[in-house]
Amino acid sequence: MLPGYFCDGCVQLEHISVPNTITRLWDYVFDKCTTLQEVTLPDGVTDIGRHVFESCCCITEMIPPKGLRKIGNGAFQGCRMLEKAVLPDGIDEVVDSLFSGCYTLTEIVIPKSVTTVSRYCFENCQCMKRYYFLPDSPPELTTTGTFLGLPKDCKFYVPKGRCLPDCGKLEQLCFLYGGNGR
Repeated sequence: MLPGYFCDGCVQLEHISVPNTITRLWDYVFDKCTTLQEVTLPDGVTDIGRHVFESCCCITEMIPPKGLRKIGNGAFQGCRMLEKAVLPDGIDEVVDSLFSGCYTLTEIVIPKSVTTVSRYCFENCQCMKRYYFLPDSPPELTTTGTFLGLPKDCKFYVPKGRCLPDCGKLEQLCFLYGGNGR
């Protein structure tokens, strides 16, 4: 494991390749590494702790390891340059403030395994264009702040015949697609 606060505030760190022996990143490991651009995580990483990459404003893409099952609150909060993020199947919750303040994030796919989308997880994702919800049953939204600050042209794609809970609040944003894919 990488202990909490391991590289917290390492402002000259640009690239990191986490060794294959690591299975967990503890809380705040790379918090405020403001020049960090690229992170390579081995497939054996199953747990990313709270605020691990918070305010790592130069990261542009998050491709998770295949074995990832848990991501902590605010893990990518404030990653202002993050454009693309993929959540792996196996994650059951999109946690509090996960992508809050990721201004350049344009698209996210919520995998079939997700049952809960928590508060403020997509707050102020100002460039968001598309959310793809793949679960057959819509995930529970724990608060109305989940999508706070989204652009008006943002679209939600959900399985045909389904809608998000409290969809009346998002009606102008719900667009249906057929089948199980995008």
